[in-house]
Amino acid sequence: MVPNDATATAATWHPNPRSADPSEANIQFRRITLPLLRPILALVLIMTVIGSFQVFDTVSVTTQGGPADASRVLQMYIYQNAFAEYEFGYASALSVALLLILMVITFAQYWLTRAGQSDLD
Repeated sequence: MVPNDATATAATWHPNPRSADPSEANIQFRRITLPLLRPILALVLIMTVIGSFQVFDTVSVTTQGGPADASRVLQMYIYQNAFAEYEFGYASALSVALLLILMVITFAQYWLTRAGQSDLD
């Protein structure tokens, strides 16, 4: 949430704060509002990427891997190795690899978006 005093201060930057110039609103959004929303946007980005990996149920119900494994995702591959082929060790290793991939992506997004830093200080 952007504090009201930040946007009120931004309105005093220009000699005529009630100017009808739309570019001033764009500048205020880009330089004040967007940096203050950075932690929230980073969280939404990270949750969206993690959510995009959670497609097992959709693939399982609709196509079960599809014709000639066309819609087979990594989660479906892990499931088939564990419970259809009884290769629990291999499926466990793939699960840990998937966890590590998600952790690397999450930390990279966190670092690139500088989500830990606040512009309120």
